[in-house]
Amino acid sequence: MSYLDDLSEYEQLLGETIRAKKKYLASALVSEAEECISMIGGASDHEAYTGRVLPYWEKFGYVPEEIWFQLAGSRDNEMDPGCMPHDLLYNEIMPYLNNMQFADAVTDKTYYEMWFPDARQARTICCRAAGIYYDGGMNIISREEALGLCMDSACEIFIKPSIYTSAARGISMTDTRCADIGDLEVIFEKTGMNFIVQQKIEMHPELAALNPDSVPVVRINSLLMDDEVHILSEVLRTGAKGGKVPFQEKGGYYTEILKDGSPCDKVLFVAHHESDNGWSRELSWRSAREYGYFDGSYRVPMMDRMRRLAKKLHPRLARFRYIGWDITLDRDGEPVLIEINLAPGILCGQVSICTPVFGDMTDRVLEDFFFDRSLEKVQTQGLLTQ
Repeated sequence: MSYLDDLSEYEQLLGETIRAKKKYLASALVSEAEECISMIGGASDHEAYTGRVLPYWEKFGYVPEEIWFQLAGSRDNEMDPGCMPHDLLYNEIMPYLNNMQFADAVTDKTYYEMWFPDARQARTICCRAAGIYYDGGMNIISREEALGLCMDSACEIFIKPSIYTSAARGISMTDTRCADIGDLEVIFEKTGMNFIVQQKIEMHPELAALNPDSVPVVRINSLLMDDEVHILSEVLRTGAKGGKVPFQEKGGYYTEILKDGSPCDKVLFVAHHESDNGWSRELSWRSAREYGYFDGSYRVPMMDRMRRLAKKLHPRLARFRYIGWDITLDRDGEPVLIEINLAPGILCGQVSICTPVFGDMTDRVLEDFFFDRSLEKVQTQGLLTQ
């Protein structure tokens, strides 16, 4: 058997593996959608599905399942034809827009200061990458020195997993002014081989009013297309008052930020609970006013500054055309980069805002994906990353 025969067999096996992976993911996404709908309900307008949704997608030669539009319309019981079927988004469109061969390196929080040196970030006290400890300047130190730096910081600190994270899972918080070094050692051991320790940000007072115990964040989803960065949507994400880690303890919420800077009164409440059987999730639609999250006069401050930061940074990551930026404000009103998301979650996007993931760019994205295929040459990816 020649080398070319070996290569052909190898690629055939990889192709079968990728198809199996996509089938599994599609099934898992349907199960997740069913679980969400069981908790928060779904749009029940079948006539809208047959009369508006299917004709919209017919021009692309695609027939989406109704469940995706039921979930995306759960807030207002309305089906928007431009909403993305989750299986199409994650299995096909996302890998087309984002070259995931580079994703792990770009999203490792320990390297953010190298990728974005001119963006304000929380002060890094120490970190651990692939089992090696570093100080804030990325100089190798011992475990004991890392613990010492944390204890000497005399402030509130967050210990965050630096890779393979989502929805604030695995984040711990402690105050080193009153913490015991033994407790910190336990957190280090539990968090594992890859984490970053950062000082809590002194927040802008108008953001801190939402929850002084946590760090409210604005998720800005952006698209780099036609040599321009387009802002697709903006979502306010914060923990409920009294909860120090968003979506854990007392839970938290996502809500759409409207054009005037006010957050929508209908918020998607989310809580994650850890047990011996893993993580479980609680979802519900709530009224912000009824639950005391914010009132009708509230406006998210400095939105223009946060948008400018996302637009400034996105062009540096040309291999990733669709990015979710998590940004907050320090006490001086300056944007602070928290993290980037190269596969932005549906809950923090389409479901919480109940409008299309790609916003006004939906037609352009779908036309390019189904017909133009303009990114095929510049975004060539290996089979294993699909």
